[in-house]
Amino acid sequence: MKKFILTSIIAALFYCVTYGQITTREEPVSFRMNISALKMNESTQKHLHSFDIERIRQEDREDETNGIPPRFGYKHEVNYSLDNSGEWTKLPNGDRIWRLAISSEGALSINLLYDKFWIPNGAKFFVYSNDRKQSIGAMTSVNNKGTKNDEQGFATGLIYGDQIILEYYLPNHVQETGLISIAYVVHGYRYILLPDNHEKSSGSCNINVNCPQGQDWQDEKNAVALILVNGNRYCSGSLINTTANDNRPLFLTADHCLGGWGNNYVKYDAITAPNLSHWSFYWHYEAPTCVNALPTTIYSTVGATVVSNNNVSDFALLQLTENPAEATGVTPYYLGWDRSENVGIGGVGIHHPSGDIKKITPYIIAPLSTYYLNNSESVGATHWRVTWSEGTTEGGSSGSPLINSDRRIIGQLHGGYASCNAQTQPDWYGKISYSWTSNNASDNRRKLDSWLDPLDSELLAVDGIGINIHEPIFVTIPDTIGYYSDSMIEIPATVLPEEAAIIEWKWHRRIDNGPWIQVYPSGKGPEPTPWVYQNSWQEQTLIFTDADPYLHLISEFMVVVMTAQGTDTSNVGRIIDYTITSINPNQEPQNNSLKAWSQNGNFYISGLTEGQSWRIYTILGTLIHQGIAKSNVEVWDAMSAPSGTYIIHSEHKFVKIIKH
Repeated sequence: MKKFILTSIIAALFYCVTYGQITTREEPVSFRMNISALKMNESTQKHLHSFDIERIRQEDREDETNGIPPRFGYKHEVNYSLDNSGEWTKLPNGDRIWRLAISSEGALSINLLYDKFWIPNGAKFFVYSNDRKQSIGAMTSVNNKGTKNDEQGFATGLIYGDQIILEYYLPNHVQETGLISIAYVVHGYRYILLPDNHEKSSGSCNINVNCPQGQDWQDEKNAVALILVNGNRYCSGSLINTTANDNRPLFLTADHCLGGWGNNYVKYDAITAPNLSHWSFYWHYEAPTCVNALPTTIYSTVGATVVSNNNVSDFALLQLTENPAEATGVTPYYLGWDRSENVGIGGVGIHHPSGDIKKITPYIIAPLSTYYLNNSESVGATHWRVTWSEGTTEGGSSGSPLINSDRRIIGQLHGGYASCNAQTQPDWYGKISYSWTSNNASDNRRKLDSWLDPLDSELLAVDGIGINIHEPIFVTIPDTIGYYSDSMIEIPATVLPEEAAIIEWKWHRRIDNGPWIQVYPSGKGPEPTPWVYQNSWQEQTLIFTDADPYLHLISEFMVVVMTAQGTDTSNVGRIIDYTITSINPNQEPQNNSLKAWSQNGNFYISGLTEGQSWRIYTILGTLIHQGIAKSNVEVWDAMSAPSGTYIIHSEHKFVKIIKH
């Protein structure tokens, strides 16, 4: 069976698995408010029609006969949006909440595919189960794949059960409503990979990546992700490094994965149709040990753009819209590459056969340079012909990397004949060496060189890297940045280490419970020339003109974001700190009686009075929790919050807190 036949099962897991999209990981707003129950009527509760499950199961049996694993779910085509469905509720403070219930009788799970999705700054979107035990959210403007005038699609993960609730929170100060339009509701009619009834979706000869064969490849495995297209497990692929070592989220997979039934027979392409907003990527989807078992958390990102592809060597290079390095719980690795035709002395393939948990397949016989599905060696041909020493690949492995003994990608899986019933049969991988220029293609969107070698270094090989391979340069910024008068902010001198140079400096300011406003050093955004300094930081005065609207938005605290770089240009770090200024010109900040500390997984906040509101923000200003004080000391269970710096804010006062 050729490997270009792809698997069609969706990511269906048992009910207690946590789904980890890039979200604020907070509970829905309605959970912590005394809000009336959703009025159940034709507009607010959508009941999906039944479908012929026997016909679906018969089609599944035919697919299995043809080597395609059975589907997980049935896609109901719908048209639900903020305008034509659901119910808006206005809160006493002027904020509004939109809610919609969707049910599909007998569904084991429900997930959603959106044709339009755009959220303005400050708004939040949640999806949760009817019993409130499962929740995904909040999705915010960070999750937007397009703009207000060029909105793109989106996808949210599985909620287990036959009824879900959608909730959209729109604060009073947010002027734009947003766009949320659901095109498909996927009714899950079967479970895959239940731990207590392990229904395997890949052949028994496959080897889990955390078996002994994978112990020497623990960094490299973190580059590989499972691709879901329109909710279906479809292909594999991997992050790939560049000569700039810049952790850019470039992702290598197969060109044929850009088309086919999973994409509704639309062929996506870097030139004609590059937008992959409907694609999702599962990271660290692997058994924790050599024994088959599901991970307890699914980490995912959504969206990509095709930057280059070519069907001759079957490569597709994507730039991911959501950077996995910014996803909580994800530890990405960027694989090195070799374009010199050095196959090494063995190596591995790492992949998701049939959309299963991550597997590893070793080889010890040097791959042959051939054309696709051809056994005759030909120097300079388009593919590597590989035979495995253990394991196999399957549908769903397409696009996964072939990694040589130097731990560098030399190709991505196109197809082949190997299976658990034919382990001596070969597979073919499109060669990095051929794709580099794709036979001297004139358009950069048909070759790899300009994308993987942005420095024009002409290197033949690059090693892989993890995130933060260089220690960032940290600079202490005073808690008080200075005071401002009618038209200027005075910034005290701060001296950088001699080996560092500031290459960029930006202000971020947050209006109380409002959107982030980005202010550039020139005060003239949106695309000013950054302030540039060499080896020192001088006292500066930021001048505003009367026409500058930002002057009137200065709030009680700001975030200063600086990017510093070592003199050898390799040591790059972002320096982030909070500062405080006065709310009114010429008025110094009040003494801060607010105090907070982290202990045993809890945040403790003191210095409050009964009825006083308080909020917890991430270091970049995302609101993750808020409350009303019932006593002088408030306690919040912060077990779900990752380690890092947070801001406790109440009535024009703030305090930094670090969770270890």
